[in-house]
Amino acid sequence: MRAIESPDDEVLGDYYDFAESEGVPTGAICSECGNGREWIDCWMCGGAGYIESYEDDPMWYRPGQTDDCEVCDGAGGWYYCHSCKAVTP
Repeated sequence: MRAIESPDDEVLGDYYDFAESEGVPTGAICSECGNGREWIDCWMCGGAGYIESYEDDPMWYRPGQTDDCEVCDGAGGWYYCHSCKAVTP
């Protein structure tokens, strides 16, 4: 839970408390504007967070060997806020 700094932050803090009590993931709430965010899967790994290295180069990798995705750094994607356009992992 973030520190409350202004009246607007107090309302946002109440929303975080409600979301946590209802089991809503707080990652779905934009920390910039307080609106909902959408998860966007990484285009490179398809949301897995890793790349099958063997498929890329079977001469140097064993079957099943993986590497973290270089585009999303293993996160699998990003949260995107349609209101303020913020993008965060």
